Amino acid sequence: MSDSKGKKRSNKAKYMQPDAKRKRMALDTGMKGFLLTCNFQEKGCVREAYNIFNEYADKVYGPEKLPGDSSDDDEEDDIEKALQKEVDSIKQSNANKSERRFQVMESGANNCIFIKTSIEDPCALAHQIFEDSYNSEVQKSRYTLRMLPISTTCKAFVEDIKKTAEEILKPHFLTEFGQGKTFCIQFKVRNNGKIGRNDVIPMVADIVSDFNPMHKADLSHGELVIVIEIIRNICCMSVVKDYFKFRKYNLSEVSHAKRRLEDLEREKLSKANQKEIESENSGAKNVENENIEEKNIKTEKTGENVEEKGVQEKPGTNDTGETKEGDDNSTEDVKV
Repeated sequence: MSDSKGKKRSNKAKYMQPDAKRKRMALDTGMKGFLLTCNFQEKGCVREAYNIFNEYADKVYGPEKLPGDSSDDDEEDDIEKALQKEVDSIKQSNANKSERRFQVMESGANNCIFIKTSIEDPCALAHQIFEDSYNSEVQKSRYTLRMLPISTTCKAFVEDIKKTAEEILKPHFLTEFGQGKTFCIQFKVRNNGKIGRNDVIPMVADIVSDFNPMHKADLSHGELVIVIEIIRNICCMSVVKDYFKFRKYNLSEVSHAKRRLEDLEREKLSKANQKEIESENSGAKNVENENIEEKNIKTEKTGENVEEKGVQEKPGTNDTGETKEGDDNSTEDVKV
């Protein structure tokens, strides 16, 4: 009995040991990739994200080349060399898993997934995915909600965020004087109570104005949107375009965005036409009322003239309306 209990305790101790692999695959500084959100379906979100990213990455960059892939495997005559080569490639791939094109990382927040990438520009790839879904009106995700491209990550301290923001914002906002852009800052914090929006947003806005004071903030239709997502002690940052057009980079809603926009434009047009018709009707009514008033005035004037003429033409009346006395030709009755 004591031996069985000891074995159970030793097996339990193995499960209680820290997972070095998970610690190694956690979200860290200097990474670029994609920040995904979901509703309690993280496995399904990761699976469909891999499918979407690999599909579009193969179109843009070509198929992924894994370490150890070669076209001369069939030409190997020596079996020992072929086996040794395969073993070396497996060891190399296990040692360099971070070099894969897309690799999920432990973000440290529920319903929030970070997929690290080795491609040059994750913002361009994400924009192509959303543009395709917007134009085709085909929903590409079932579990994934938002898909935010991340250009780089840093520590979630004010000084580190300021330094990273200067590097990230310079290619987008360092323009010639007089050529201003509209921008917006989207800020969110998860599992971190030491830093807030009042610490970050004014600082980033000052950096943008230092590059060019002609840049203006537009919270609803900004040309460029600065995405700042803080998860625990890591800050994720990027600059994206068409943020509001693509429904704030919501992969589950972007397929309906074009239709909703057309419906809104159609509704605005119908309201404008209705206002024009109402204004025309009101103008016609006003003209009719004016004509009726003019007619009434004319009839009143003609009635007054008729009355005046009738008074003047009454026989046996003077100007005061009294009856006149008899003429000289009138004869009086004489009593006989």
